[in-house]
Amino acid sequence: MRSATLRAIPVETGGVLVGHQLGRNSAIATHLIDAGSRCIATPSSFEPDYGHQQSEFDRLYLVDKELTYLGDWHSHPGGASRPSRTDREMLEGISRSSSKAEAGPYMLIVGGRNMEDLNAFALSGRGAVQRAKLRLIGG
Repeated sequence: MRSATLRAIPVETGGVLVGHQLGRNSAIATHLIDAGSRCIATPSSFEPDYGHQQSEFDRLYLVDKELTYLGDWHSHPGGASRPSRTDREMLEGISRSSSKAEAGPYMLIVGGRNMEDLNAFALSGRGAVQRAKLRLIGG
């Protein structure tokens, strides 16, 4: 993830978090799906290649039917690894959509001068954005 964000500088990049929900407030992300070659990126936003992301998720799901969408990850090139207003609105929108995530959704943000800061966030039961526990393993 860090290498993808460094390659993308000066624009944002990101993707999808896929893995296993452990409980109401914790999950393990076993796979990160990238933005895809047809993503549209600027220094302050990006729109992923949704077709690529769906194809990648479908491929992973064929191997492990327990995989679930956990949320999204993205970079803030040279910025803080905390949610912007747009990020907060996105989290709220995903959480309102039908069956996008069992809990969460999670948002992982990579930021800092050398893209060394990594923080996970989710919505609390009251709808406030808060730090979350998200473990990253594997591919």
